[in-house]
Amino acid sequence: MHSSLGGEPITYDYNVPTPLENKKIRGVLNRSAREVLLTGLEPYPATFSEHVVLHFTANRCFISSSSIAADAFNGLRLPLQGLDDWFSPGTIYAPEGTKDRMTLVVEKSPNYSWPLANATLSLKSYIEGPLSLSKRNALEAKLCADFELICDQVIPAQVLLDWIKGFEEFISLIINAPYSFSWPTLLWLKEDKTHQAQCYFRRPDMFERKAATPLNCLPFNDIQDKFGDLLASASWMSKKEEFGPGTHLYLGTLRNPHLYLEHQFVSLVWGLEALDRRKAVSSCSTEAISRRVKAENIIQQTCVITMDKKERKWLKKAIENAASRTLAERLYDMLYPVTFDIQPALLTTFCETCATLRNRLSHTGGANKAGEYDAFIQKILPAQKALMKLYHLLLLDMIGVEPSLLKWSMQESLFSFNFQYCLRRAELITREEFIQRKGPAALKQA
Repeated sequence: MHSSLGGEPITYDYNVPTPLENKKIRGVLNRSAREVLLTGLEPYPATFSEHVVLHFTANRCFISSSSIAADAFNGLRLPLQGLDDWFSPGTIYAPEGTKDRMTLVVEKSPNYSWPLANATLSLKSYIEGPLSLSKRNALEAKLCADFELICDQVIPAQVLLDWIKGFEEFISLIINAPYSFSWPTLLWLKEDKTHQAQCYFRRPDMFERKAATPLNCLPFNDIQDKFGDLLASASWMSKKEEFGPGTHLYLGTLRNPHLYLEHQFVSLVWGLEALDRRKAVSSCSTEAISRRVKAENIIQQTCVITMDKKERKWLKKAIENAASRTLAERLYDMLYPVTFDIQPALLTTFCETCATLRNRLSHTGGANKAGEYDAFIQKILPAQKALMKLYHLLLLDMIGVEPSLLKWSMQESLFSFNFQYCLRRAELITREEFIQRKGPAALKQA
């Protein structure tokens, strides 16, 4: 099959490009008669006797009831499932009824639309089920919701799939829980009619949607007007590219809750440190430049004769590092904007503790003596929990969520007790502050 696709010898040569580039396989499924298209073909070698031959695998599969135009996609549709507590597609209720007759009213939620750069994102609710007028003994219908992205121009399939990954990360950040969409539907226009194809692709990080339990999430109703702005190129989609590890290390910890506690803790500290250093680079800070100039002046004035080139280089680096901010100071500067009503002295102590624990993990392996591992983990646990909460607020603040909403989620939302409990465990708030703040405002008033 491989040989016939490319017309090339099937003998494998690592130095010769394979003939699979830009090749596609089209076919028809036997049972459903639907069209299937395989793209993203990649070869892999297999050995038979003394010869090495190529087999291949397809990275993407499209299935549709019409002829698939893989080079004409201009949008996609993503089913929103498992998040009814965050966004409800509608309600079903019975205003009146008897034993013999019942009237059901199904009301779907309104549709929402947000303009993006060269595209429009919509969230649409609909009723799915048998809507015919024939008499039935049972009626099965449900309310559903889909995100739909329509672009102003044709977009390659891989670009759309990459966008889905970034959008999944955005939803995970908003609900503060790992989330992945089901298989997407890709769209294209032909003769003024929208066609669609189900898309399947390599996806090792797909999560069960039932496991996506929102914890300290931002309610959809509170961000529906700014949803598109938070996602747009000036917010999440650009920030995740700009700050890279600073966003990915948090999301990696969020999406992999089974990591060892030490791994989660150091990932959060590394991420905050990366954010701080990246922000300093992006803002073209003169601090680093002044340190380099000062170090060079000291060396020229005191060590120009007695030191060789290698020693001068080492000393210059040591002077620069000595004048730079410590890890604790970097953590403080990053967390301070979202530590609402946390005393600066307590935040300073917390950041120093986090820096000390991280340094012990990096330089001494954690516990200083055998048998102290459990005690060391008990010190890491409250710091990790508090860092996770504050890091989440920090990323939301970076993409433009209003500070009043962040403070509400921290102190007054239905999940605020858990937040305040984590802060108290990490000694970021006093016992008296915890007693005063714990619980949502509605429950306090009740």
